[in-house]
Amino acid sequence: MIYFRLTPILFLLLMPMLCLGQIVDSTEVSEAETDVVEDFLNNTDGESFEFNTLFENLAIAAKNKLDLNKASVQEIVELGIVDELGANAIVQHVKKYGKLISLIELQTIDQLSMEDISNLYPYVSVAGGIDDFQVSIQDMLLQGKNELYLRWSSLLENQEGFLPLEPDETSQRFLGSKDRIYARFKHSYEDRLSYGFTVEKDPGEEFFRGSNSAGFDYSSAHLFVRKWTDRVRAIAVGDFNAGFGQGLILNSGFGRGKSADAVRIKRNGYTLRPYTSVAENDFLRGAGATIGLSDALELSFFGSRLQRDANIVVPDTLDQEEFFFSSLQNSGLHRTPNEIEDENSITQSTLGGNLTYSDSRVTIGANVLYNTFDRPFARNIQPANQFQFNSDKLLNASVDYTYIRGSLHFFGETAISDNGAIASINSLLFSLDRKAALVVSYRNYDKRYQALNANGFGETNTVNNENGLYLGLELEPARKWRVNAYVDIWQHPWLRFNVDAPSTGFEYLTRLTYTERRKMEFYTQVRIERKQRNNTQIESTFDQLENRTRSQLRFHYATKLTAALELRTRLELSAFTTSSGIGNETGYLLYQDFIYKPRFSPFSMTSRIALFDTDDFNSRIFAYESDLLFNFSIPAYFNKGVRYYVNFRYKPTRSLTLELRFAQSRFRDLESISSGINEIQGNTRSEVKAQIKYQF
Repeated sequence: MIYFRLTPILFLLLMPMLCLGQIVDSTEVSEAETDVVEDFLNNTDGESFEFNTLFENLAIAAKNKLDLNKASVQEIVELGIVDELGANAIVQHVKKYGKLISLIELQTIDQLSMEDISNLYPYVSVAGGIDDFQVSIQDMLLQGKNELYLRWSSLLENQEGFLPLEPDETSQRFLGSKDRIYARFKHSYEDRLSYGFTVEKDPGEEFFRGSNSAGFDYSSAHLFVRKWTDRVRAIAVGDFNAGFGQGLILNSGFGRGKSADAVRIKRNGYTLRPYTSVAENDFLRGAGATIGLSDALELSFFGSRLQRDANIVVPDTLDQEEFFFSSLQNSGLHRTPNEIEDENSITQSTLGGNLTYSDSRVTIGANVLYNTFDRPFARNIQPANQFQFNSDKLLNASVDYTYIRGSLHFFGETAISDNGAIASINSLLFSLDRKAALVVSYRNYDKRYQALNANGFGETNTVNNENGLYLGLELEPARKWRVNAYVDIWQHPWLRFNVDAPSTGFEYLTRLTYTERRKMEFYTQVRIERKQRNNTQIESTFDQLENRTRSQLRFHYATKLTAALELRTRLELSAFTTSSGIGNETGYLLYQDFIYKPRFSPFSMTSRIALFDTDDFNSRIFAYESDLLFNFSIPAYFNKGVRYYVNFRYKPTRSLTLELRFAQSRFRDLESISSGINEIQGNTRSEVKAQIKYQF
């Protein structure tokens, strides 16, 4: 214990020496990209984030640069750097003026800002290569790159669930060890072929015994081929993701929401995509294909059969002849007898199809999705959930569209569920020039609309019981200056969980950024969100609503002291207030990052020390942390204390990368951390992670 008391002091004393050695951002993705994840968690009230391979396509693109002289709009958009308006402008420029000679020519395209061009540089080229279809499937299977990841992590402190029961205790305990064990193998040939497997054991889950006698609790495998021939454009076997239109009936996997990248709200991407992450419920398992019926007409279809965790209810009367389930369990944790009882207790079968017509200006898609369960879904009906799905089958259909004319970009989707309810979103993005872009979006999601796989844009991603108007702006008023802003106003026409009346809300964000390319970046950001919730402090026959407002003010400064060393400093202030004046909270987060990437050294490192002080969870602050490669960490900083981490990386050869991470939070106002079986006695929480990456 003395070691842990001295660790923060030693860390501070050693920091100057560490800065002289080796530091690198171990995920190697830009702050603009990680901002999307921070904002996602801010807008989902602290949901866990499991899509750790989210930016893997950028890592692939960095090594297999996309040839802009041959790229389609879809391929450019898939990078996630420019929107469809910018991607279409690049493709039309090549058609009109011929092949690009240099990437510098991108500066002549009005729809691309200098930031867009700078962000594209690492992932694109204008060098011609062999035709896509000259490589056989056999060559892609045997050639290419193999990657093997082996990862281990563990909390150093004991949680309550790992301690033996006291004589008078009856609560459950974890059946497995504290270790989290992860392994992933992947073979890839550029962005055209991928196959591999992923396995994981969560802390507390059994390993090669008990409920997991065969080994890991979670396992996933996939085979994915893109651009096999001119007609066979994609094949997915095993686990995969899929998305239609704007996600009103289907968008499995991560869905971008409101963020400082205010004009990029459109759901983009291929209909079918490979799946390699560890979110244990948000994917499809089966097979699918995309077939080109002609140059302009494309057909995608798939079938999935996935076992899900659910709370099974046993019949308690003679009138009930079959078991049913009352809720789906999405944690993916199977540590205790109760959690294991819910594991894989129902089967969800999904069939989907999409027919899309596309030319240089217009894209129109017709989509259909059919879900069935092997047991009926029977919720405990309450006023708030009486319109939600409550059956064993559901049929959805939709039409989505995109229309581009000059600087105008219209897009949207209208969907219907089999009870006749409709959900619709329609948006317009227009670019005045490369220095100004504006998006306007209106959504109307009926309170009776039902969709099991939806992930649409809005205050909530469930796509029902919501009407809203969103305005987003990106502006470059002067050289080196950029303004990003949005305002979102919404209404929930019906009751929601903990909201016993129709409610309203609004949110706005403004960010002002000053950048000196390759030298420094400074921005200040204001975000204010107001929602209505039940006022539980006032006793009355009916719950009354109160306004709850979260306000955040951020100052962020990043500077490159040398070509290798970068410092990042952030101060964020947070306030939570209620219209009743009861439960108001404030807080702050101050952190210092050290990032150093030596060009010719096998060693590298990143580190952070953070001070935080918030009154409670409502004034929490999310901040992205550098972690092991493709393993994100985005904790919520709250209560009072200090947190620090240090990541080491050693790359002795081009094929082998070794990583080690230590992180610790020390709270000065707590005698225990968390509660229930997750409770830790004491005021420190320490985690160690190690990873081996081998390429061959």
